[in-house]
Amino acid sequence: MSVVGPEENTMHAPMKTSRTDWWLGLLFLLGVCGYLALLVTVGRFPFVDEIYYKAAGREWAVSGHFRSPECAGYIEVALEYAGYSAAESKAAAADHANVPVDEVFATYPPLYPFLFGLFVKTFGFSWRTSLLYDGLLHVWLCCITIWCARRIAPEGARWRAYLAGLAVLPLGTVGRPDELAMCFGMAACGLALAPMLTWSRCIISGTLLGLCCGTSMGAALGFACVWAGLRVPVLFSAQWRGALAATALAALSGVCALAACLLPIAITHPHAYTFFIGYAQRTAAALPLVVTWLVAARQQGPFFAELIGVMLSAVLLALVLRGQSRTDGLRILLGAVFCPCLMVYLVRGKYPYLWFTLPWLLAGVMSVAGAARFGAGLWARRIATAIVLVGIPIGAIPYVHSIAILLKLPREQSLGYNVEHLRSIIPPGAVAMGDVAWMALLGRNLVYDPVFSSPRNIERVDYVLVTSNGTGLPAARRPLTSDQEEYLSRHFRVLESRFATTPLVLFGRRLSHNAYGFGSIVYVRQDQPLAQ
Repeated sequence: MSVVGPEENTMHAPMKTSRTDWWLGLLFLLGVCGYLALLVTVGRFPFVDEIYYKAAGREWAVSGHFRSPECAGYIEVALEYAGYSAAESKAAAADHANVPVDEVFATYPPLYPFLFGLFVKTFGFSWRTSLLYDGLLHVWLCCITIWCARRIAPEGARWRAYLAGLAVLPLGTVGRPDELAMCFGMAACGLALAPMLTWSRCIISGTLLGLCCGTSMGAALGFACVWAGLRVPVLFSAQWRGALAATALAALSGVCALAACLLPIAITHPHAYTFFIGYAQRTAAALPLVVTWLVAARQQGPFFAELIGVMLSAVLLALVLRGQSRTDGLRILLGAVFCPCLMVYLVRGKYPYLWFTLPWLLAGVMSVAGAARFGAGLWARRIATAIVLVGIPIGAIPYVHSIAILLKLPREQSLGYNVEHLRSIIPPGAVAMGDVAWMALLGRNLVYDPVFSSPRNIERVDYVLVTSNGTGLPAARRPLTSDQEEYLSRHFRVLESRFATTPLVLFGRRLSHNAYGFGSIVYVRQDQPLAQ
């Protein structure tokens, strides 16, 4: 029985499953299987802040302490990135109110690393389980996209929902909390579609938004826009009392869920989140809107083209199909269109945040377009569907390019080979620094993050491992900071150099400017013995 109000009847006469539905459903299943198979066989390249987001979870799984020794000195690094001078950063890092991450990880919401820790407790830690964790989250996001599309238009053709899920499959930002938060946010908005909700759906939807916030504040802000777009119009209807009660109950549930995520650390370390709150305020910047969109277009490329196309389709459908009951384009789509505009304007340089509501936009555009049957709506349907169909291969270009590189790597540059090789030349207990080294050596070695730990940590390490990936130049390793380079030249020597030097070629064309691979140039302290 409903306490808040009678939920809109979502039961519709089911459409017959067409041959297109079967074929696209099968294609989605094959795509998911292929995606996971490639992930655990050829792997993928590490994301720049992957160690930062996962280290605390892995440490908690093995020691019971939710901290990140691999990112020691992170607060100082983060403040310098935010524009503070070196002296100001050191002073802030020394402030007792800023709890260091190697004591407790509280510089970001904890749910993603905590669930990674549970995953490691269950399946162990290796490069395959580390990548599989993100892969399963991505598959979950694709499935939730399909579910949301079916929720938006239960009577619509199933192939449209499958197509939305397929469109999400080659997209994404792996190695970050984004996709876990998006799963929570998408599910919360999918449950909030009906104008009037039952008690249970209010509580579950609000709880999911709270968990989204406990995973990523940015994603929570994005899906709060979508959720508000779904619920606020109902507050101006004849059912406003029930809708207001539903909104209040969902908000209370979300606050309780967020508190459950944050309190375990806040109780034991009362000042733990001081730095995170202050840093979030410092990095928010109101930049010129046109400039930030242009920079985003240059950095994101094909993904940005697909995003703009889907956003324009959403605006077209929202205007043409406004007010059509459950498939009201304004309610379903405009909040998700507003989110990327807000993110690119408020959060300086965080262009992966543009991705947050794209799966909801894809699900909404495909489903709302399917509801158009005549007149201007029919033309809007055709245009929106065509844009999505063109955008899918464009958005998939970065993923296909990455897979082509991974499949073309010679055996000595593959991830699995180099993991085993590094374990054979670096003794247990030695301290190292490097991104690939984290997946290869963690569990028997302390491995400092080369980006998110203090540059001075190089004074504590025995081995430094650097790849050539991302330099844009063949036969050139990735640079360190100027202080690190100076220290490296005075105290280290080259143990071996196995990083890629020749760009890969496919069908007579170079796949990239620099030479990709998982091979590293390995530096060892000058007082260490030579490799046997």
